Amino acid sequence: MSLLGTRIEAVWHTAIVVGGVEHYFDGGLGIATATPGTTRFGRAMRVDHLGDTTRTMDEFIAWNSQMMATKYGPFDYNLLQRNCNHYTDDAAQFLVGRGIADDVINQVDRLLSTPLGAMFRPMLEKISMAPDAAAGSGVNSTHSDVPRSAAPAGGVGITLEQDTALRGLLQAMEEEVSGTSSFESASRCLDTIATVLDNVTQHPSERRYQTLNTSSPVWTNIISLGEPTASRILELAGFRRVDAQYMLPEGPGAFSFQLLRDMVPIIRGSRDSIEQIGQAIQASLADQSS
Repeated sequence: MSLLGTRIEAVWHTAIVVGGVEHYFDGGLGIATATPGTTRFGRAMRVDHLGDTTRTMDEFIAWNSQMMATKYGPFDYNLLQRNCNHYTDDAAQFLVGRGIADDVINQVDRLLSTPLGAMFRPMLEKISMAPDAAAGSGVNSTHSDVPRSAAPAGGVGITLEQDTALRGLLQAMEEEVSGTSSFESASRCLDTIATVLDNVTQHPSERRYQTLNTSSPVWTNIISLGEPTASRILELAGFRRVDAQYMLPEGPGAFSFQLLRDMVPIIRGSRDSIEQIGQAIQASLADQSS
């Protein structure tokens, strides 16, 4: 509490359970469903009963489809302005005519109003900015902007959709660790993924760099710390799970070396952002104890 200047019970991720199904909004996915308590966010710390709805499941599914197309698609995630709690609040309004608890829906505003939050606000705004918006405004995003060309050497470079999906995954990881002490773990995870992709591009003819064993120390000690986001980043790069391995497809043109090259600076930009936040919090804690 002394670090932030106000009492924050938790940094909330929310979902809404309807008919025994958990519905939630996640960067890179959009609106997704799961058995309650089985998503990457784990089991609920708190459950608020919002009431009973007169809406049918078909009506809710249709509403979700509309929201997915217009507001909460895979590339629409924004840490400050359109995150999981905004979706849950909108869904609650649709289903029962009232939103979720004020302490949850207003948590971003409360965090940003603290001295530490005010310090990080410019960084968070840059992280949350869409790639083309950042370029159009002349602001340098925390994530490195990647030049795109139609057919660079080594395959087609990153597309706007892939770029946005990757940034959505990284934003979700940054949001998740912002409420924990796992900055170092997340940083090492992202640094390792970037190194894996970099090794593939630096050694294009060596198959061993294109295969990652899930029982290896690299996976169990580092990459697994960022699961399942780590797997989804690897899959975006072209890796596919085959038994106990993640492998890039074989054959000329089976995957794009340029895509991997484009992804590396974006991932390392997110790693740097997480490290900066972690260092600032450690420095503030040191000041508090001195």
